[in-house]
Amino acid sequence: MSKFTDIGNLFLILSAIPAVISVIVFARVSWWRSRWGRHLMSYMFVMAELLILGIIRLFFGEYWWFDILRAIAYVQFVIVLWWRMFYVIQAASEGSPDESLKENREH
Repeated sequence: MSKFTDIGNLFLILSAIPAVISVIVFARVSWWRSRWGRHLMSYMFVMAELLILGIIRLFFGEYWWFDILRAIAYVQFVIVLWWRMFYVIQAASEGSPDESLKENREH
């Protein structure tokens, strides 16, 4: 393994830690009560899931079961990214709820 691979693996692990902790912490609030809360939990979960899969691959390699898990995770990732894109487009068309941003548009 090269030095760059080791550095990349270190950053993979360092990325997974806050991703997993964020899901655990957000699970303690009523995230399911709003569409953005449901989306945010889904987005954070799928990001943590993909990072954890990267770590699993480091330690166990690729087996048939890993390929199935990875395929499922990427299907989830595609769904959540399209979901996010539609929400962002909808939010952009509705305008900003921040009054200070509305004032800046008038000038």
